[in-house]
Amino acid sequence: MLPWGMDMDKIMSGRSMIRNRAIVPAFKAAGMIESFGTGIKKMQRLCVESGSPHPEIKEDGIDFIVTFFREQVKERTKNGTAETSVPDVVGMTGTESRVYAMICGEPTMTIKNISTSSGVSERSVKRALSSLTEKGFITRMGSDRSGKWVCK
Repeated sequence: MLPWGMDMDKIMSGRSMIRNRAIVPAFKAAGMIESFGTGIKKMQRLCVESGSPHPEIKEDGIDFIVTFFREQVKERTKNGTAETSVPDVVGMTGTESRVYAMICGEPTMTIKNISTSSGVSERSVKRALSSLTEKGFITRMGSDRSGKWVCK
């Protein structure tokens, strides 16, 4: 939680407060602390520089939570000619993200095509598709043979 007397407005403006006065001098002498009150601004700057959105910063009275969002992921379509940019959504595993990018680029892909193109086993592709469906990232329209995936 935030130190007594601090709130999110003060934190976001760059104010800081030392929690442990015994450790700070040692960390400062060791060069582990450059300056005080610069961490959040530095996180925001680094996110912008990497093409990622600003982190979400919340405090709920007990916890101080910083959530980072991944940058854009580049995936090639199955024929390798076009590039599709699909956000790597927080809450997806690496395999789920790869499968999601592929079916968003070509919604009629079969499990076998996804497996062959991605190098992921058909069983893992099925698990990823099931998980993505459960999480609400995708839905299936039509039959298994002639249907297509709809990305949300």
